[in-house]
Amino acid sequence: MPPCCVADPLQLRRSCLLYVLDQSRPLPTWDNWFATTKHDRATLPQNAMEFATLDMVINAAVSGAGLAVVDRNMIASELQSGALVQIDPVVVPGPIGYWLDISGERLSRSRVVHFARWLQQMAATDAEA
Repeated sequence: MPPCCVADPLQLRRSCLLYVLDQSRPLPTWDNWFATTKHDRATLPQNAMEFATLDMVINAAVSGAGLAVVDRNMIASELQSGALVQIDPVVVPGPIGYWLDISGERLSRSRVVHFARWLQQMAATDAEA
């Protein structure tokens, strides 16, 4: 959403909350955000749009369709370029996580072991930041 919309409460209110669906139900990202920030729902859009994937939500937000709660790692370049603007500094935990699924036959391969260790180190570094 362009920065002008954040400064204009009426334009912000006319916008739309963007949701990712999980098995035909919206993920509770906005519920988590409202619970954490204690913002009054009346100050933000009542309209909502639902999408099948996070990528679709991000593309809709970049296109100006509305506001989204998304993983910062997924939108780093959009934030840097100004295509997206963070409107609140609060970070909320996501409703689902990430996992690495490795078949048993590949667990013994050294490159797989090294990759898994590297990934764990990166996740630990991000958690500390």
